[in-house]
Amino acid sequence: MAHDSKYYKEAANSWVNAQTFTEVSAKELIEDAREKYSKLKNGPKRPAWVFDLDSTLFCTAARNQKVFWKFLQKRENFPKHWALMWQQMGAHRQQYSIPKTFYSIMRDFGWSHENAEHEARAIWSEYQNHWLKEFFASRNISHDPAYEGAANFVNALKNIGYEIVYLTGRDANRGTEGTLHALKMGRFPLGNACHLRLKPFEEMGDLEFKEKASRRLKAEFEVEALIENEPENLVMFADIFRFAKIIFFHSIMSPRIPGAEMSEHLGERPLLRLNSFEI
Repeated sequence: MAHDSKYYKEAANSWVNAQTFTEVSAKELIEDAREKYSKLKNGPKRPAWVFDLDSTLFCTAARNQKVFWKFLQKRENFPKHWALMWQQMGAHRQQYSIPKTFYSIMRDFGWSHENAEHEARAIWSEYQNHWLKEFFASRNISHDPAYEGAANFVNALKNIGYEIVYLTGRDANRGTEGTLHALKMGRFPLGNACHLRLKPFEEMGDLEFKEKASRRLKAEFEVEALIENEPENLVMFADIFRFAKIIFFHSIMSPRIPGAEMSEHLGERPLLRLNSFEI
């Protein structure tokens, strides 16, 4: 994560505002999936739906709050407003970056733009190494809450007959155990016809990993749809999966803007936007 003022601008919103979305409900997606499955089930490859995890199926706010609390507990002393910020780090306050979250909370506390920005940078400079070590660790991932309706949505697709692929930028070494526990506790389908794909090592970039994994998925499955919150991944999916539904789950996203236009890779397909998994 960078430390400059771009973290206090809604950079990704410029991408969202530039798109033409077709709004879709979870119910509509399930109904369409049921109809499509009857046409796909006898094909040469197994029909599948692909899901991102962080900020798509799972809300990461509680994990960020827990990791920051652990950081505070390791310190003998810390300013009182740090503890107040920890109390406010719920889902309703969550921004993509931790500095931006701190900044937003302090602004609500009445801090000026300049002071809030300066303090957010100062805290992050002390906190960053701890966050990088803890955020993707299984011990902190394992109790992530799922978004409302997400498990029912995925189970409905599994019950229709689709293979389920969880494609995540979490790395296998640190995150496998916690990810499986969170999926189990969240009542997501696991086992037969369900597949968890994680990065082979933590240094690998998310986009690089998902692009390579997507090419393997394309050879293995008839991918009917992919759901993701990150714009750059959506553009990549649209390029690789020429006939699949590309579904933007509108939660939080990074400020990274795709280098290519979405419309260049969608062809005649609409860019679907899903705001809730509740059926």
